[in-house]
Amino acid sequence: MNLNIDLTGVLFLDTETTGLGSDDEIVQIAVLDVKGTVLLDELVKPHKPIGEDVIKIHGITDKMVAHAPTFDQVWLKLYQMIIAPAPSRIYAYNAEFDRRMILQSLRACGVDEKQVVIEMTCAMRLYAQIKGLRWAKLTDALAQCGIAQQAKHNAAVDADSVRKLMRKIAGMEQTNASHE
Repeated sequence: MNLNIDLTGVLFLDTETTGLGSDDEIVQIAVLDVKGTVLLDELVKPHKPIGEDVIKIHGITDKMVAHAPTFDQVWLKLYQMIIAPAPSRIYAYNAEFDRRMILQSLRACGVDEKQVVIEMTCAMRLYAQIKGLRWAKLTDALAQCGIAQQAKHNAAVDADSVRKLMRKIAGMEQTNASHE
């Protein structure tokens, strides 16, 4: 896989949430640069309990986020990173979901999310298009590309997995080892 994809200045974002519904919120958010430097990795205190089903996936409990900042506080850092002074190019594996969770988390904090514009490229759609698929789970895409997966599941690990996948697609990675 070697496409003409320019990853210069791209950021990779992932979230973990209280669930998948229309009132669920972010409990962890991470942003990495193209070299894998973690620019943001924050636990977030939601306004609702974390669902037991998602705790089994990401392992983040209500107790772990009890003293974390709320999303409006984290948003200030995130905004400075991805929007001001100029919008960054952001890749997320399921960009529509992560964008929706950012907006829902802002709304839960009383922020008018209608004023927020966040552009993200969906790495899942790009990968599926390249492979002629409808969609693919991140774990499947990584395995198909020969990218070693970390057992730990959290926002920073997943953002790094997307970074590695996009570098592979762009022809920047030749093996499982990182060449940064």
